[in-house]
Amino acid sequence: MQNRYKILLTTALFFLLSKRSNKMKTSQKGINFISGHEGLKLRAYDDLTKKDIYPGDNVQGTLTIGYGHIKGVYPGQVITEAQALKYLAQDLANAESWVDRNIKIQLTQPQFDALVSHAFNTGGSGNLAKLVNGGNVFYNGRTYNLPQWWTTTYVTSKGKYLAGLERRRKEEYKLYTENFYS
Repeated sequence: MQNRYKILLTTALFFLLSKRSNKMKTSQKGINFISGHEGLKLRAYDDLTKKDIYPGDNVQGTLTIGYGHIKGVYPGQVITEAQALKYLAQDLANAESWVDRNIKIQLTQPQFDALVSHAFNTGGSGNLAKLVNGGNVFYNGRTYNLPQWWTTTYVTSKGKYLAGLERRRKEEYKLYTENFYS
């Protein structure tokens, strides 16, 4: 059943993403990397507490559904796997577009996938783009290099540290530098 679902995921996402005109697209390994980190939940949930959210519930983090989709999610929302795949394709397209607009250097496929993963999860980081493009970042009285910025920022949700985000940032950086899909 799980292999059949992965084949469906592959086919659906490549079909939806193939309509885009960008030079690079997220590879299947990249899609697996991102969807593996996001996980699939068909009911609206709080990304900080991981609890399903119903009307009237307090949300401590960000209201999320599907594979990390956050736009237009409402308490009590339930979606199908097909809708989750559609949201994933839309969110991947947005992340790919961010990479295309902001990264000015030639990328390998794993580097592109790592940057798409970061943009998918964070909305994109201008400072990360600056570092990837060869610039310098001075932030909060400190100068950052690429590994410092990538692995130590964007590891919180609503100001609360999350070990899972730190692990994701480190795995993205490893993918970017070592071509290693975890």
